[in-house]
Amino acid sequence: VEIAPRQPALLRQQRATGVLVEFRQNAIRSQQPVLSNHRALTIERLIIDVIEHIENYFQFLDKVVSKGNYTIFHIPLDISVWTLYREKMLIESKDRVGHIHNFTEDFIISVLDDYGFKLIDKLYTEPVFETSSFKQKFTNGIRKFLFMINKKFTTKFMGGYSVMVLCKNTTNSQ
Repeated sequence: VEIAPRQPALLRQQRATGVLVEFRQNAIRSQQPVLSNHRALTIERLIIDVIEHIENYFQFLDKVVSKGNYTIFHIPLDISVWTLYREKMLIESKDRVGHIHNFTEDFIISVLDDYGFKLIDKLYTEPVFETSSFKQKFTNGIRKFLFMINKKFTTKFMGGYSVMVLCKNTTNSQ
């Protein structure tokens, strides 16, 4: 899949130097059940931090849904109350890491469902921030504390988290 043509300089540099990694393994076999009430699954696709970079991710999802039975997605949840208040963070994210699309959890899960990916399970992955200032450390402390109390609220309010979703691929895509 081609990254959006208007990719930032960092990604162009990585492509030119060959730093980008491409995985071509056919499948990953889970030796243990992925969920306690499900049998072991063969995951044919890992789509990790990809769709936020693809100009037409709808077309991408439409093509991928028929490529296997199960897919794992990892998607940054860039839209939060915090980023809406400090919109500059979204612009910096676009320039720094090439996110040309930003998502909330409910929105992206709805899109996946529309394209034939039925949610089986999900989990949040915590952000890894390099913090140096007291203000950054304090904010991250609040984020971690709130996350222990209410995970979904924290992802919507403070942001910085991603969601990893396990989906069953169905053939009735758009």
